[in-house]
Amino acid sequence: AFAMYAMGADPQMILARLLPVLVDSQGPSASMPSGPTSPYDSDETKGLVSATLASTEDTWAALFSRTGNRYEPAPLVLFRGATETGCGYGRAATGPFYCPRDRKVYIDLGFMDQLEQLGARGDFALAYVVAHEVGHHVQNLTDPSGMARARDNESSV
Repeated sequence: AFAMYAMGADPQMILARLLPVLVDSQGPSASMPSGPTSPYDSDETKGLVSATLASTEDTWAALFSRTGNRYEPAPLVLFRGATETGCGYGRAATGPFYCPRDRKVYIDLGFMDQLEQLGARGDFALAYVVAHEVGHHVQNLTDPSGMARARDNESSV
């Protein structure tokens, strides 16, 4: 995957190709495990996610304010396996997604484990996923009618 990226491939296309492979075969689990089961369950990872989210909030707030608008941050939900969302039941097979109905970003930490197994390791991959999903939130804020059309066809982005 990183070889494709290094050769100029669009990261979104890379993720789209990987998603069919990234299916949680263990089925849904309703809650996060009590202790770290992978590097992505660590406090360090959660800190990186928080820092990435804060950076996107600062950047988008500044850009929105230039046009006289106010940026509404998207809450982030970290889960493992499955979780309830405003767009229905979110599963690992879905991968990371943005739900326009509840305006939240959902990141399944199991997806990050699977990306790492396929060679997409490190902080950049995680930060990219978070920033990408926040991008869908920005789309929803700037073009709500476009997201409404998307909602008619699918429950999340």
